[in-house]
Amino acid sequence: MMNIKRYMDGSVFFFIAALLIVGWTYIDYEQSSTHYPKEERVVTEGETLWSIAKHVSEDLDLQLEETIYWMREENELQGVTIHPGQRIDVPAEWNGVASD
Repeated sequence: MMNIKRYMDGSVFFFIAALLIVGWTYIDYEQSSTHYPKEERVVTEGETLWSIAKHVSEDLDLQLEETIYWMREENELQGVTIHPGQRIDVPAEWNGVASD
């Protein structure tokens, strides 16, 4: 009887630990989703998602991977292929007045 109780106590501990890890991962993911203002850009001949993201990320001091991920999500792109004349949203600088 004592062995069953010890087994149950250990199982409950691991179950609670697993829930905490999953919850922490979810919360961390939600907080890392950065929201930027956006502006529309028309893709020109020779531009790629990578080249646009590199230019934007340098201007806004963002990581290249984060910029590409943001652009794919905002524009609902399945891959990284874009075409001349296509209109895409890119992250933009925050403009406005800071508040208290």
